[in-house]
Amino acid sequence: MVSEIQRGIETGKILFGSRQVLKNPENFSKVYVPSDCRDDVLKILKEKEIKIDFSEFTKDEISVKLGLEFHCEVFGVKK
Repeated sequence: MVSEIQRGIETGKILFGSRQVLKNPENFSKVYVPSDCRDDVLKILKEKEIKIDFSEFTKDEISVKLGLEFHCEVFGVKK
């Protein structure tokens, strides 16, 4: 999962955050969330019938692995 997000960042196919995904959910091939994603975020995504892939990594671990200076709970891979 982390390697796919990294490739997506490099090619400009990743959008960060639930708001970005919720704007146009049909534009995403995959949506990843960390293992410690908040329940309210998961509830919103499920209500909109967005298919979610869970990571085994936490927000902190993903930020470190990707070299991000922020934490993110939703990673959308554009089609």
